[in-house]
Amino acid sequence: MIRSSARPWMERLKVKISAEDGLTLIELLLTIAISAILFPVIYGTFITGYKIYEKVSIEAQLREDADYVSAMVMNSLYSNQFDYVDECEDEDNCVKFVDSVETGQNEYNSEVIDQDKQKTDENFFQIKLTERNGRQIWTSGNSAIETKSDFKNSEISYVCSEKNRQEQCTNAIIFLDFQVAHTKHDKQLNLQSQFGF
Repeated sequence: MIRSSARPWMERLKVKISAEDGLTLIELLLTIAISAILFPVIYGTFITGYKIYEKVSIEAQLREDADYVSAMVMNSLYSNQFDYVDECEDEDNCVKFVDSVETGQNEYNSEVIDQDKQKTDENFFQIKLTERNGRQIWTSGNSAIETKSDFKNSEISYVCSEKNRQEQCTNAIIFLDFQVAHTKHDKQLNLQSQFGF
């Protein structure tokens, strides 16, 4: 039954397709109307998918930049010798790591080794947040930790767990509170890291 009713319609369609006549005005208007309905839906779906992809890519980049900065800070701590940690004078978001003690011979008895001999010149390096090209970036020692992200409003701090006789902090936990932003993304990512020495 369905075959018999569909057969005349199929034959008319076959004749229309094989005909060399052009499109009628009604067919053209119908095609334009259907396209006007479908194209915005397809375009909207495509744009929404692209925006979600871009947002996820930027957030992944922000996380990678924060992980990179944390790794570089830890690398600085493990590759430089220091005896205690202190806050930087007259600077916010800055921690100073000081190397003030050396091992050497006792000046009165050459057979005795002094392990806590004070150096005449204290060496130190700083980990701090600085401004460069309109962005806040981290520096470790004299070198900048270059990333594409802006670390504006980020903080570095420490909590001392052990002090020596001179009341200098020899063991501490370093806290990194990152507020990471990107120029193409209006939302900041808040990431935290902590490690001890």
